[in-house]
Amino acid sequence: MQPSRIQNLNLVLLLISLGCSTPPTPRAPERPFARSDLHSPATPCVDIPLTLREENWGDGSCVHASTVHLLRWQGQNELADWWRRAFAGGEYPSRLNERLENAGLRYAFTTDGDATFLDWALRTSRGAGVTFWPQHAVNLVHLDENYAGLLDNNRIEQIIWVERDEFIERWRSYGGWAWTLVYTPTPPTPYLLGGNTK
Repeated sequence: MQPSRIQNLNLVLLLISLGCSTPPTPRAPERPFARSDLHSPATPCVDIPLTLREENWGDGSCVHASTVHLLRWQGQNELADWWRRAFAGGEYPSRLNERLENAGLRYAFTTDGDATFLDWALRTSRGAGVTFWPQHAVNLVHLDENYAGLLDNNRIEQIIWVERDEFIERWRSYGGWAWTLVYTPTPPTPYLLGGNTK
């Protein structure tokens, strides 16, 4: 090999071992799901990967699908799988509470439309199950001063964005029921330079 090629090879090896002095151009990480075209104001703080999202099953198991999402997000995967196998069909607050207690799960809930409960659940990155459409429950995966992000277990590929005030008003009109599990939530998705989050 010629001396100049050896010098170039040594320089390349040195740069690789030390790292380049010019940082790579940051790229937004690929998202594991498609967000609503109507509003995409933020990355949801409860950013459940598509592979962990549960579609509604059986005879309308939206409360149970939402509970499975919360369990998975908070690292309770075995309990999530058990819940998925054990429960199906419609649900209401007092029976869900009874089932959560019988399973020995730590949970919190409101049935009086208390928006501070929702703020707490999202501020602590736990998320919440909420009633939003008539006789339907979804997950609240984002809530800030402007928007609410909803993960509907009938449409798991996207986040539905609604203005916060409209969300709170409609949630209260559908009964104001919300619940969450009280475990340690998943850490935020790291921002990876030049990579993705898959």
